[in-house]
Amino acid sequence: MNRDRVHLLFIQRCIGNVQRLTQPGEADFRADEDKQASVLYYMQSLSEATKNISQELRDTQPQIAWVQIRGFRNRIAHDYLNVDLGLVWRIITVELESLRAAVEAMLATLPPEPDET
Repeated sequence: MNRDRVHLLFIQRCIGNVQRLTQPGEADFRADEDKQASVLYYMQSLSEATKNISQELRDTQPQIAWVQIRGFRNRIAHDYLNVDLGLVWRIITVELESLRAAVEAMLATLPPEPDET
């Protein structure tokens, strides 16, 4: 399978998991440390995966702040005691949908896999 496709599908799955876990709302998210940990894991993982998408493909989606996504991953991983849940919630509710749409657009440009024809 195409390397870009593998990472894009993984990001898509992470976004879906974050959206599913946070669907009950911000108060539920803030009250549940296990849910916060799960969401942060998925966000860290999807952020890490973005660096494995080819630059050429990322360049097709210039509206996405790729460098900031990777920077957010570093904040979650290395400054975990100071994670701002307000910022996390804003990313989930404002930014994640744009990333989901960009991932779908990039997937649509890739040639089909042999087993998809």
